[in-house]
Amino acid sequence: MMRTAAALAVVLLLVGHARAQQRNAHWPLPPANWMHFTEDGAQVGAWEPPANWLFTSSSISSPTGELQLYGYGNYVYAGAEGTVIASANGSSWPSYNSSGPSSLFCPWPGDDDRIAAFARRSSFNNAEARLVHFTFLRNAQTGTWELEADSEQELNDSPMRPLTAVAHANGTDYWILSHGHSGNTFLAYRLSAQGVDPTPVISQTGPALTMASSDYISLNRWGTLVASYDGTQLALTHVSTDPSMVIHCDLFQFNASTGVVSYYASLPILSQGNHGTEFSPDGTKLYQIHHAWAPDVGWTNTLRQFDVTSQVAEQIAASAVLLRTELYPPDYHIPGLGLCIASAPDGRIYLVWNGENSLAVINEPNASGEACNFVVGQVQLLDTSATTLPNQCKRYHDSELPLGFPAIQNTQGQLAVWPVPTDGILHVRTPKAGRVRIADALGRTVATQLIGENSTAYVDLSLAAPGAYAVQWLAPGSPPVCRWVVKR
Repeated sequence: MMRTAAALAVVLLLVGHARAQQRNAHWPLPPANWMHFTEDGAQVGAWEPPANWLFTSSSISSPTGELQLYGYGNYVYAGAEGTVIASANGSSWPSYNSSGPSSLFCPWPGDDDRIAAFARRSSFNNAEARLVHFTFLRNAQTGTWELEADSEQELNDSPMRPLTAVAHANGTDYWILSHGHSGNTFLAYRLSAQGVDPTPVISQTGPALTMASSDYISLNRWGTLVASYDGTQLALTHVSTDPSMVIHCDLFQFNASTGVVSYYASLPILSQGNHGTEFSPDGTKLYQIHHAWAPDVGWTNTLRQFDVTSQVAEQIAASAVLLRTELYPPDYHIPGLGLCIASAPDGRIYLVWNGENSLAVINEPNASGEACNFVVGQVQLLDTSATTLPNQCKRYHDSELPLGFPAIQNTQGQLAVWPVPTDGILHVRTPKAGRVRIADALGRTVATQLIGENSTAYVDLSLAAPGAYAVQWLAPGSPPVCRWVVKR
């Protein structure tokens, strides 16, 4: 089902190197794209999507960056090949009508052959919702991942859609966080080596979410729940259930030792429409994106930055910086019903912005105002536009985020080479006319080919010996560009 993780890879050129947060190395980008972060940068690829229409996605890799599991809609897949190991029909994973960040994978403390999975599941007719826990095991004989029989455990019967996880302060365990679809109740479930404690730490704090006249709207309240990288702050963004359907955002402190949540501020109302919220890696900034719709006017995309260091509502509101706003006509389609903004292991924040075949990027999210370097269309996707970004725990005890991050350049106008690694035919796409040269590790020319502007060359390396090869693009008036590929 899934092509290899680096299929149709477009390498984002980096200056320098950084140790990536390997458990978040793989990003499924429904419906047909893929992103993979490595120590040498990021790769974007196309993949064959599963046969379902839901938007939610989540994934987890090993501490060394090997893809283990990813969830998309009603299905869970194992490995880069995308073998289906759980589905809504077989295991009720994760639910019907689960758009939004409503599923999550987490490492099992002290056991690399076990993964804890959590999902918000609703019934087919939306009469009820459940927060459930599953366990996935790695088969000792085959090395493949399997759903553990009879591992389903119901944790709560009234959760909102969003889930998030925070690393426990003890250095081994994790907190799985949810919020009730009404009221002001946070639920923090502790995952330890013994499993999930079904009795949560309950915190009743912050503005209460009201019920609506429609059970469907209240039951399926959309929103996002995100944590700062250090786990000390939470942001709950949700859509009201009254006819105004305005967006609210409330901020909380989180105690990673006790699991207790405490309210400290609410941010200005974000109007209507789809939305997303994310903290900067250092936890000093909060970014809000929302798509607002007005009849006969169209879509307005807005990105704001808030300084949350004071944790005082008035000061946070006064710190708001409008980074960008764009108006699109009424017939313009902007995808993204789920998590439209997310921190990546390279220290940047990526956004589903305008429905084009690209992602926007906040390159320096710790910086204030326009110094954060927000760029629309920075990452060019190879297939259709992404509809959501994956839901992942930001920090893992066995995979830390580096303190410094390399620079990144716009992918427009760059050399694209795929698949990497290759078994034979290598695709080389260049933005300008020139010559493509393939050389072995000793610098000897293996193949050369002329190529036109915005064209793709097909170079046959099937007879070349296995090993590393340099792909060099030479164009008049441009500096040489080189990519390394591996021939298997």
